[in-house]
Amino acid sequence: MKNIKYHYAYDETNAIVNISSVIPECRQAHTFRCIACGAEMVAKLGSKNTHHFAHKNGEACSEETYLHKLAKMLLKKKFDQCSAFEIEYSRRVKCAKHNECPFYKEGICQDTASQKFDLKKYYDTCTEEQPVDEFRADLLLTHSEKENREPVLIEIYVTHKSTEAKLNFKQRIIEIHIQSDDDIRQLMRPLISEGSNVRFYG
Repeated sequence: MKNIKYHYAYDETNAIVNISSVIPECRQAHTFRCIACGAEMVAKLGSKNTHHFAHKNGEACSEETYLHKLAKMLLKKKFDQCSAFEIEYSRRVKCAKHNECPFYKEGICQDTASQKFDLKKYYDTCTEEQPVDEFRADLLLTHSEKENREPVLIEIYVTHKSTEAKLNFKQRIIEIHIQSDDDIRQLMRPLISEGSNVRFYG
């Protein structure tokens, strides 16, 4: 993984701050800390390079921890604060001509169709690092009044995919691959769609 730019940090109130909201006039009045290691950070607002946060004393820090933790926090914030949490993925359906085609065979002749769901219609709780049987979900979606409803696990990875055992766990899993905090910003859009960085299982 190439070196990344830190576009997010904590402020003195533990709120997550995007560098795009920091202006030169206010950076002296605030302190910033790294989301991964907690070390002090400074806002780099020069004219030559992209604005970003940097560790004040040049400490080494885990970029993987930063991206993983940031993705979890921002996705949870999105679920908790937004009125909808929409996903879109492809699923197999019967061939559109199955009623008229003499060669149609059940289970063989199939098309794909795009399906959208608002997960907030089915789930009202998002919990970080929640155990599910022998596994632990990065984020777990459940319904507070419907305990028998199968949960949705959201798994985030930077370098290590979920194990085959977890993906074959017979649970609904959304696996998200993050390589930069720009990937995380894409997830903040209204719709999370299946693609090279997002896979749906179960």
